Amino acid sequence: MIDFAVVEGKIRFGLNAVKNVGESACRAIVRAREEGGPFASIWDFTERVDPQVVNKRALESLVKCGGLDSTARRAKGCSTCLEQALACGQKQQSDKLLGQGSIFDLGASRRRCSAPPPDDPRERRVRQE
Repeated sequence: MIDFAVVEGKIRFGLNAVKNVGESACRAIVRAREEGGPFASIWDFTERVDPQVVNKRALESLVKCGGLDSTARRAKGCSTCLEQALACGQKQQSDKLLGQGSIFDLGASRRRCSAPPPDDPRERRVRQE
């Protein structure tokens, strides 16, 4: 949702209300969500949303305001892996544009960046719960 809306008698803030997130970033986020469903993680978000439109500053603002709280990580967890997730997402998008892949992609049903690194203890705790 880009603009404010009233849902079940409550006001919902749109993405336009988030500082550093412009109109084009809002549209890119909504389009990616409509095409691929809810974002599973910050890693999934950075892979599916164009990094040219939603840059580091916009993503930091989204994390701080709780825009990715529906994923397994909360704001503090997302902030710790923000740089890695952005780099991974940018690489995935770049490879996709160039038509490149990895031999590990063959037969893979998941995106390579849809999950955090396996050595992250916070993620193991979340998955175990």
